[in-house]
Amino acid sequence: MTPTKGFLLSNGSFTTIDVPGAPTYAQGIDQNGDVGGFSLDSSDTTHGLRLITGRSITIHHPGPTQTSVTASDPPR
Repeated sequence: MTPTKGFLLSNGSFTTIDVPGAPTYAQGIDQNGDVGGFSLDSSDTTHGLRLITGRSITIHHPGPTQTSVTASDPPR
């Protein structure tokens, strides 16, 4: 597997978004700076990823082999 990491650029500084041992992809960011994305494990199962104020949360819905998170702003 090719090492892949997501990155967040905020106030001139990069933060690496990385699930150790798994390719990690950042897909979107909301107005609060929370990032949504996914990682891929060795059995090709996709796990959703949410980065909230620097804390990473892995999300896997039981059943499907692909779970992904996108960041979006709340309705106004």
